Amino acid sequence: MKHLSLSFLLIILICSCGNATKNDSNVGSAQETNAENTESSANASGKKAQKGDEDIIARVKAIYEDVFNEYNEALESESIPQSSPDEKYCSADWNKVLDKVTEFDAVNNPDGIGFFDADYWVMGQDFHEVSISDVQVTERSKDNNKAKVEFKLHNAGSTSVVRLDMVYEKDNWFIDNFTDVDNDLDWKADMLDYLKENNVK
Repeated sequence: MKHLSLSFLLIILICSCGNATKNDSNVGSAQETNAENTESSANASGKKAQKGDEDIIARVKAIYEDVFNEYNEALESESIPQSSPDEKYCSADWNKVLDKVTEFDAVNNPDGIGFFDADYWVMGQDFHEVSISDVQVTERSKDNNKAKVEFKLHNAGSTSVVRLDMVYEKDNWFIDNFTDVDNDLDWKADMLDYLKENNVK
């Protein structure tokens, strides 16, 4: 199979994040049924996602299954994923920071890479048969509204360790940050540093 190029990934990021304002909570929290995992809304159903470790793990697995299904389908058809995983699955604060970076780069680096030289969903420039395994909660806040989750990410035959900062908002768990543990790459911290360096408020 052919890999999507970095330019396609950048288009995905710009298209999916440029119009993001608030998170869409139209996602499920159960692990077993794909339809419930990725399409039903906790708010719409009137049910709040639970805060146990197993619930957080199920949520992370459901998020990545949905995102990677679309990435793999796009790879097969050599197209671009049409949905915005960040709007659907990331926190309000993550999307706020991401919007500032993409808006800055759209104006100041229209023909260049700008901040993004890789895709944090796959921790690379290209992707091929992506999946995750060994998902575990490694840390919880005292109020049970924040958690850290680690897992192994498999992409194009290589494996890396990823850590997510999860926050509980809008009655469900959302990703607030991505960290590539192997390369000590904290995406949110680096985005904030990038904005500071460029005097973006």
